[in-house]
Amino acid sequence: MWDMTRREISVITLNTWKNDGHYARRLTLMGDGLAALKPDIVLLQEAFYTPDGRYHTARAIAEAIGLEHTQFSPSRRSVRVVDGVPVESFSGLAVLSRFALTDYESLDLPSDPADGQRIAQIVVADVDGQPVRIVNTHLTHLLNAHHLQQRQLERIIDRLDAFDDDTPVILGGDLNAEPHSPTMRWLMEHASWEARMARRRPQPTMLGVGDDPRQAAPQCLDYVLALHRRGGGATIRMVRGDRVLDRRDPRTRIYPSDHAGVRTVIGLPE
Repeated sequence: MWDMTRREISVITLNTWKNDGHYARRLTLMGDGLAALKPDIVLLQEAFYTPDGRYHTARAIAEAIGLEHTQFSPSRRSVRVVDGVPVESFSGLAVLSRFALTDYESLDLPSDPADGQRIAQIVVADVDGQPVRIVNTHLTHLLNAHHLQQRQLERIIDRLDAFDDDTPVILGGDLNAEPHSPTMRWLMEHASWEARMARRRPQPTMLGVGDDPRQAAPQCLDYVLALHRRGGGATIRMVRGDRVLDRRDPRTRIYPSDHAGVRTVIGLPE
């Protein structure tokens, strides 16, 4: 367990892989694994949900790790098969927090019919009186869609530009882009915002346990980043980061998800 100071918080992002694989067992592995890590904030993507409430990945994980404050945004509606039965479902985003969440909104992003709806969540966490703006998102997975990913990030940046305050910003999620991709270069070199990550040598987060053969190649797709306005605004220290939830269960040999989680400790402004 990492040593934490009062002005540091632990943030984990995890793509939960909808209801694919051994969903019930994976849900337990994700909950138990995150509970052991004791994060302050968790960002979830592909959080499986059915309108009847029978399946709700975000709620189950929040209950397992004892995070009382949850914002869930349904998106990407589809019919999926659970236990052999087709069900209406959503693959949404969720922010789970030890701190109260305020100023919540779901932001529609540019999309492609071949991919479906894409959104970003924007919330403010009250961290011991210090507001922290949190953006959770999942960019398009379409191959060679750098221009669409950039337009999605531009929509997020435009929304952040509209906030007339110096609230620190954390951007996390599955960006479906490698560190040296055009998408990430655009974000890291943006004219008005500076993005920082704690991991100097990002490790692959796609574990290659799904049915898509493209997943066999190691890829770094998931990030926790600090954003601050160039030339002003409150800054966040990226203290340290690592990859988590990346091991098979010793008994069943099942991974918690097809993505590893990314954990980052963030130092807030004094």
